[in-house]
Amino acid sequence: MQEHSVFLKTVVDPIQGWLVPYTAIRSMDLLEWQITNGVRGGLFEIGVFCGKYLSVLLQSANATGEAIVGVDTFEAVPQNQVLDLLGRNGANSDRVQLIQGKSVDVSAADILGRLDGAARFISIDGSHEKSDVLSDLRLCDEILSDQGIISADDFLNCLCLGVTEAIFEYLKDHKSIVPFCYLPNKLLLCRKSMASTYTSVLEQANNRSPFDGIGKRVAETAAQDRSKIFTAMAGSKVLVLS
Repeated sequence: MQEHSVFLKTVVDPIQGWLVPYTAIRSMDLLEWQITNGVRGGLFEIGVFCGKYLSVLLQSANATGEAIVGVDTFEAVPQNQVLDLLGRNGANSDRVQLIQGKSVDVSAADILGRLDGAARFISIDGSHEKSDVLSDLRLCDEILSDQGIISADDFLNCLCLGVTEAIFEYLKDHKSIVPFCYLPNKLLLCRKSMASTYTSVLEQANNRSPFDGIGKRVAETAAQDRSKIFTAMAGSKVLVLS
C-alpha cells in the first residue's frame, strides 16, 4: 500500500483529470493481484484525456513489459503533451501506443494486434452517448481476456446518464461479462468465472488498508453487517466500495 500511495502522490495526482484517489488505489490492488497471480495481457483505455488513469495502467504495464494502448481524439490535449505528462516524476511512457481518433472507428483486430493478444485490464472513459458506450462495450468485450477486467467510468453519474443506460442495456443483452464492484465513479466488470475472485481481492484489500475515509466507512459497515456492502445488479452480486 505504501508503494501505491507514493505512486499516487508523485505520478497520478499531478496529472489533470477526474479520478477519486480511493478508486485509483483499489485499481492498483487489482493490477498488482493480476501480476502476482500470473495474469498477463496488454492494457487498453478508451478516452485518455491527460492520461491520469492511464498512468495507473502504465505502472502495471511497465512492471510486466506488456503493451498498453490508448484511444482518444486528443482534441483537448495533444498526444505529445499526454506522453510528456505520463513520463514525468520517474514514470516511463516509452511503451505507450496512442491512437488518435474515435473509438467507434477502431477495430478489435487492430487493438488485439497492438496488444499482442487479449487485454487483462481495460478502461472505458470516452464518449458519454449511449450508442458510443454500447459500441465501446462491444469492442472491449471482444478483446477482453478470460481473466480480464473492464473499468467503466461515469456509471451512475447523473450528468452522463447515457453511460448508465448503455451499461444496463448491454448487460441485459449480453452474458459474457458481469459487474463485480462499484468504486466511486467506476463500475468494474469481468467474466463471470472471475467475479467472486476479484470481489474477494478488493474486499480483503480494503480490510487490510482502507486508505481513506471511503475505505474506513466501508470497513466499519462490513464489521457491523457484511451484507450491507453488497448489492444485486443484472443478476450479479456487486461489492460496493463507496
